[in-house]
Amino acid sequence: MNQNSPNPCAEFTDIHYVVPARGEVDFRLFNLIGKEVYRSLLNPDQGENDFRFDTRDLAPGVYMYSMTFNGETLTKRLVISRK
Repeated sequence: MNQNSPNPCAEFTDIHYVVPARGEVDFRLFNLIGKEVYRSLLNPDQGENDFRFDTRDLAPGVYMYSMTFNGETLTKRLVISRK
């Protein structure tokens, strides 16, 4: 999983990721106190994939996002700025 781009973002951000096989990817977004504020189950194709995430309904700030596939989880930081 690559870092989202752009970061900081205002309305949308893209996350590029690779999975070794078809399957379900669990995407979760957390605020800095650890509360889950968004969750989506993705069904990507094997190989390279992109996920466009709409941030317009979220408050500006710093978030952590994770993607879990076959029991392996990767986590990165996402910043939303409305400037």
